[in-house]
Formats: sequence, structure tokens, C-alpha cells
Amino acid sequence: FFYKNVRKKGPDYQARIRNGNVYLNGKQCLPFLGHSQGTQNYEEAGYHRAGVQLRSFVASIYQNDRWWRGPGDYDFSTVDCRINTILSLDENAGLVIYLPTTPPRWWGKLYPDEVARRSDGSMIFDHEAKVSFSSEQYRKDAADAIEAFIRHVQNAPYSDRIAGYTILGGTTYEWLRWEPFEKTRFSDYSKPAQKAFAEYLEKHAPELEKKIPTSEER
Repeated sequence: FFYKNVRKKGPDYQARIRNGNVYLNGKQCLPFLGHSQGTQNYEEAGYHRAGVQLRSFVASIYQNDRWWRGPGDYDFSTVDCRINTILSLDENAGLVIYLPTTPPRWWGKLYPDEVARRSDGSMIFDHEAKVSFSSEQYRKDAADAIEAFIRHVQNAPYSDRIAGYTILGGTTYEWLRWEPFEKTRFSDYSKPAQKAFAEYLEKHAPELEKKIPTSEER
């Protein structure tokens, strides 16, 4: 949860948990996290009045911020603006950034074979690319995006206010499979998922048929 600041110059903003208590720069603070769902400044003002020092927000890829623009193309200007807005209202705030890893629609259009598929072969697709978690292409691109994001933040003027990052993905950002409540068309039956499942069986249960069971079989 907490990520130690790696900035070489200036003071580190250290967040630690000891014996169930939260400490910021060695001082115990309220164990609450003030989360801003959008860009409403009144939320931040309320947290400040309540004495909540730790703040969080989602650095959305496809809604407010849209920082992942294309392959290797990132624009963090809206992220900078949001962070500076929070700090302008409370200069002592410590920030925990919720960092999604599910790419926008352009990724699914670029790599259709890497997107999760239902048992009937249909693609799971909407405002974001519902990637196959077994996709090596997705893992590489997401890792590159995360690295670029953190490198930018850690070298920004506000880097000494960063207390941590939380890496998000899957349904509701909780790493649940896509469409977890679908009862007739399960996922994931994409090529990457089929390949990963076969490799797993080859290693752990080579006597079994190396294919993901159908919806009826499950």
C-alpha cells in the first residue's frame, strides 16, 4: 500500500503503519483516507477541516484524466492539476494515488486478440479495453505505463507529498474477472487465456485435457 518516496532531493514524505497505527513523517495521524471521487474541491476542504491528512484519488485513464493516450504516449497534465489543486487547499496533505492499469478502448482496437472473450466467443468491450489478464502484451504495456506515471510523479515538484500508490485493475478496480455476475457466458476464453491455462495444466495436471471447460461443463 505505502510506497517510500525515492526522490533524491528534498524531504521524504514517509507513511508507515506500526501496531495498527498510521504515522506520517513520524507523527501519528488519524487512520482515515479522504477519497475524492471526482474533482470536487468541497470534498478536499471538508477533509481538511476534519483533520484528515491522507487523501486519495483515482488517476483515471478514461474519465477525468485520460493520461494514457496511446502506445508509449502519456499526458500527465491533468494529474498534475488535480494534485496541485488538492495541495493548494491543504499543503500538509499526504497523497495516495489509485492507479488503474486497464487501458482505454484504443488498446483493444489495436490488440483485439488480447481482449477477454466470453465462452461464446464474443468480445468484452466498452469504454475501456477489457484485457485478458493472461495477455503478455497487456502486462508489458501496463508495466510501462505504471513506470512512466510513477517516474513523472516522483520527479514532480510535489513528489515529497506522495505517501503511496495502489495499483488497480479488473471489475470495480478490485481485480475481479470481467462480468463476475454473468451466469451463462463466462470468461476468459481469449487466446492468451487458453494458452496460459494449457501451460498451467501441462505443469500441474498433464493428464487433463488442455482446454478451458465450456460454460456447460463448468
